[in-house]
Amino acid sequence: MLEFLNDWRLPRKLLAAFGILVVLFGAVGINGLVSTRKLDAIAQNHVDHGIAGMSALADVISNVKEMRIIVYTYYAAVNTPQEEADIRERLDKTKAALAKAVDEYKQVADESFTQDATTLSANVEALNKANDHLFAVRAAGDLPAAMTVLKTESRTASHEIIDLTEKLLDESRERSREQAAQGAETADFAIWLSGGLALVGIAGIVLIWLVLNASVAAPMSRIADVTTTLAEGGRADVPYRERHDEIGEIAGAVEQFRAAAEARAEIDAKAAREQEVVTSTLRGSLQAISEGDLTQTISAEFPPLTANSRATSTPPSVPCATSSAPSPKAPSPSAPARARSPRHPKTSPAAPRATPPASKRLRPRSPRWTSACAPPPPPPDAPCSAPTGR
Repeated sequence: MLEFLNDWRLPRKLLAAFGILVVLFGAVGINGLVSTRKLDAIAQNHVDHGIAGMSALADVISNVKEMRIIVYTYYAAVNTPQEEADIRERLDKTKAALAKAVDEYKQVADESFTQDATTLSANVEALNKANDHLFAVRAAGDLPAAMTVLKTESRTASHEIIDLTEKLLDESRERSREQAAQGAETADFAIWLSGGLALVGIAGIVLIWLVLNASVAAPMSRIADVTTTLAEGGRADVPYRERHDEIGEIAGAVEQFRAAAEARAEIDAKAAREQEVVTSTLRGSLQAISEGDLTQTISAEFPPLTANSRATSTPPSVPCATSSAPSPKAPSPSAPARARSPRHPKTSPAAPRATPPASKRLRPRSPRWTSACAPPPPPPDAPCSAPTGR
């Protein structure tokens, strides 16, 4: 299933693995960022519109009720001009506070409450007009007419404002509950998604480890075992030579090492066999000669001497035999000797060589004969023959 990874080089495999991890962790981070921003928006909307709007509506109801108390007090308990002035000042402050509360609500009200906010503002104006009418009739001394205005116009306007305000409060509370539920749903979704992405990330890490272990670590361990076996002189097949990545290149190099080691072992074994043939043959012949059989000959065919065997083999030691042949005569001292010029540093080619004095001329060298031994063995290419007695 994942055989195509055997053709990917190690940097590409690592890039793919870390790319998957980056995608997984990026998904977790993006989910957290989006969820946080959404929850923040819900909370901010609840604070700006829900809490602030309900606070403004509560102030509206409080000011309307305060105004009703002022109106009833003015109708029933004002007897002096000072009391009337105090009541009017108190009414003006309440009007200002009511208008401020309505304006604050209109600024923070949700778009779906815009029409209700406009209606609320109109009802406040109607209430102010009704109260002004009541104060005017009461100041004129017409108590029955003032009572009629108090129970009809002023009361109706006050109840309309209170009813509308309570309706807006109920709708604001419902909207806040919906936003709270939406926030809880978003939080739950973010938690589940984060948990799912975390599990996927863990599974991805485990999968990446398994893939890298199967495609890199395990082959390297097997090639190391094969290399150790070959280094210890054993035999083993080198795997993964068909791959086109670094593992395949290492396997190819180990295969060359194995082939060279086997070829060298075959050459050494062949040389050992040839040496054994030569040694055993010479041993038998020399044993016969040592026993007095001087007619012994060597008729075995020796293998050809190669450059490798020349470099690695040494001639067998042969015991010296007394020869009856006369010693060669040394040349006469009076014979002219060929003198060699001493070694001098390099000089100009045109410079003549000085002739050394007679006292420093070299004496002729006698042939090097081994005392009581046969002459040195012939060259390797000369035919081999055993010594014979006369």
